[in-house]
Amino acid sequence: MKQYDDQNSTSFAARFDPEDPDDAPTMHEVEAEWLMHKARRKPHAVLDDLLRRLGDLTADTLATEGRVLRSAARAGARARR
Repeated sequence: MKQYDDQNSTSFAARFDPEDPDDAPTMHEVEAEWLMHKARRKPHAVLDDLLRRLGDLTADTLATEGRVLRSAARAGARARR
């Protein structure tokens, strides 16, 4: 979340103050706002993020997780129809 804040000039992670944990919001609250913010990003930002994440995948990961990734891709394609 902090990395997202740094890259997008947001402050979701800063809402958690380790010096005053009793006054911090719940993770569910902040995560919901963070996910909504991510969902509202422009399409090119989403594609850039996807390409960056795909570039991070190693051959070993693809070989190991290929079946799961294939199933998820098929499910996503069916959901868009």
